[in-house]
Amino acid sequence: MKTNTKYRTTDQLRAWQMLHLLLCLLAATGANAQWGADLGSPAMSSLTWDHISTASDPTAGLTIGLTKNNKMYVWGTNASFVIHTKAATTTGEPIQQYSPYYVPSPAGEKVIKVAAGGAASTASGASRANDFFGCLTESGKLYGWGVNLGYFPGIPSWPVLPAGYNASDSTLSRRTPQQITILGESQFVDFDFANASSNFWVAIGASGKAYTIGNYGGFHDGTFAAIPIPAGANAATFKYVRVWAPTGTGASIGQQMYLKGNDGNIYFTGRVLGTVGVPSYYFDPVTNTYPDAGGNPPPSSPNLRTDVPKLVPFPAGEDIIDMKITGSSGADPYAAFYALSASGKAYGCGFWGRVFVSPITNYTNKQYFAYPLAKSPTPNTELAKVSSSAGDTSYLLKRFCEIAMPPSASKIIDIYDYGQSGTNPRRMACVVITDEYKAYWAGHNDNQISDLYFPNYLQYSDPFRTPRCNDARPIATPSKTQWTVELINYRGAAKISGPAYGSITMRKFIISKTGRGYFEGAIYSYSGLGRIGENNRITVFPIPIANEQLDVCNSNPGEAVGTVTSVLGVGTIDCSKTKLSPAPVAGTPSQTTLMVSVNVTTAGTFTPITVSGSGMSLGNGITSVSTTTTGVQTFHIPIQYDGSALTNAFQFTVGSAGSCTADLTQKPNKEVTNVWSLTNCSAITPGVLSK
Repeated sequence: MKTNTKYRTTDQLRAWQMLHLLLCLLAATGANAQWGADLGSPAMSSLTWDHISTASDPTAGLTIGLTKNNKMYVWGTNASFVIHTKAATTTGEPIQQYSPYYVPSPAGEKVIKVAAGGAASTASGASRANDFFGCLTESGKLYGWGVNLGYFPGIPSWPVLPAGYNASDSTLSRRTPQQITILGESQFVDFDFANASSNFWVAIGASGKAYTIGNYGGFHDGTFAAIPIPAGANAATFKYVRVWAPTGTGASIGQQMYLKGNDGNIYFTGRVLGTVGVPSYYFDPVTNTYPDAGGNPPPSSPNLRTDVPKLVPFPAGEDIIDMKITGSSGADPYAAFYALSASGKAYGCGFWGRVFVSPITNYTNKQYFAYPLAKSPTPNTELAKVSSSAGDTSYLLKRFCEIAMPPSASKIIDIYDYGQSGTNPRRMACVVITDEYKAYWAGHNDNQISDLYFPNYLQYSDPFRTPRCNDARPIATPSKTQWTVELINYRGAAKISGPAYGSITMRKFIISKTGRGYFEGAIYSYSGLGRIGENNRITVFPIPIANEQLDVCNSNPGEAVGTVTSVLGVGTIDCSKTKLSPAPVAGTPSQTTLMVSVNVTTAGTFTPITVSGSGMSLGNGITSVSTTTTGVQTFHIPIQYDGSALTNAFQFTVGSAGSCTADLTQKPNKEVTNVWSLTNCSAITPGVLSK
């Protein structure tokens, strides 16, 4: 039997033998077969996941997931005791958490988004102790916990740690969510942590302002500052509603972000050296110029606190709901960026493909493309070509171009790019998941088991590289317009997430259409696979996330019994003081805010919130609002207007506070901008639809 000389140690080779044996057992018995009584329960979790986030820094070892029933779980190295205070009896070091560990919801709040983050630090002996978590609740409250290296100021009970702090001191971390307020804002609509190389994060307040803290333009500031609004936007009405920060770990992507406005547009701000989807920001590394700038070129590292976000062009009417910043390592022009629309279309910009001067060893193709396009891009306007020192040609997209739809699919529901290696993108690829829950792959793949950037998605091959069936190694997809490779290992997948580039800590989390979670990549405690060792082992096929109670060494505190509850708010709406701002324009789809005045007699949560009539619906997934104080309160509720005819039957309900109806055919009132003071608003008697 011939072994693979690329294995680093004998132990690693034996580990692969064990993984191979496990796979054979799975193949022989079936994934759902009952194991013998002597093996105990299968390591298959009963949890179903909404989304999973893992810290993208190679030294950060933590993951957080939110289940479909809105419960939070964390797992990972537990460095600085960010998960629990259990320690090894011999050394006092934190015991790592290898399976999902339940985190109670703060104050009974319904959590709708979670994220993991890691900050680079010069702290002595703390290179893996700079981890933190964040979550956003349905009522708009924002929370953080873990280690505070200056990214969460203003919380007296959560100390800001200096460089050289004692990572073995369990009193320095917070293991329960701490509420965050920013410059007077206590309600938020979105947030995102950037990769640890960038060292910044962003939150969007209910006011519509976006706030950043950390690195900006090569500097670091431990205070929050508002990001400017786009050029030409109306300061009285414009609001940011979404934000996306980098998921890759390459330092080259720097401080970058995409923001969405209430006008439906996408905006970019941050480092612009490369191809970020704004043609005037395209940088040509050969001529060392910005050929489409039309004047002064943008700075390569702008100040996030003063740089004006730039409009990212997309087809008219396209509602972008997700952005991906995947990045690269040491080669900005070869980073890649992606967008998903509500219509099910996907778009890509940045690195697209490569044509080689001479054939690659063992490859039949002289070219490959990381994703096929719906149509050929227009040269110069959309497409740029860059020659490398070896004489090869790289294809770059200056703006977002539509990605081809895979065979028989009608929508692309997720997209993932696992980056490229080094300054010469000889390996880069993309994965899309369709509404048929099938996955397709395109790009360039060496398929070496020891190469964590590009494991074999196509079929399983054993650790000794013995060909099985039709050997897929190596492979490069030359088509510019068609998906030609289905990932049979990913059939049934619905979501995929993880750092796009991560050296030997490559990691991917796959969520199936039923919500089950799987891991693929380098096996560490952040993998969530149960009682394992942390020895650089690799899995090149999806493995189920462990049962949340499997790790008997780190027993889980368990979920709260029953459903998450909170105190119901009590109060009365003053319908005459309700406003819509800005006033919707008939026939023009837009986002607006319903400003509701409620005299609160019992502080708590008002739910459900409903809106109907005149083409209005609730925005941002909100179903409740909360307050901790009594008296007259104004709730700001995001509303989506689809452009339908405005009628006299607009109606809304705010929990126990009651319901109102209003006539939107009247002319709006002039204040600072067009708003409707719904003075004709009257209370609805419960059980009666009309006034």
